[in-house]
Amino acid sequence: ATTADALAPAALISRYMAFPTAVHVAPRYPVWLVGGGGSRFTANVTLAVRPAVVRYQPRVAEMLKWGWVQYLSFFIPLWFALRQIKWFAAVSQITPCRVVVDRPHVRKINDHDF
Repeated sequence: ATTADALAPAALISRYMAFPTAVHVAPRYPVWLVGGGGSRFTANVTLAVRPAVVRYQPRVAEMLKWGWVQYLSFFIPLWFALRQIKWFAAVSQITPCRVVVDRPHVRKINDHDF
């Protein structure tokens, strides 16, 4: 059972200080063992490679494809935004407007037209 005296800060610190604090550090993986058990070894190598200039000229089809993608990625959101602005302007009656109905000229069909 735990008592209140066992949870006092002085008692906790004295029990903590009673733990052994000796640490032995040894390398887990030696760098190289001469005459080891096998002929295989692993080497991690870091190379510094200078940047090289690579010249690339895309073909016409590739340019047209990327041009089309860029055009659509600009046109579709712009078209949607302008359509919403036009709808808002018409519904809110921001600008005066008239409704014009295009009616084709209706011609009466006579019997002698056939």
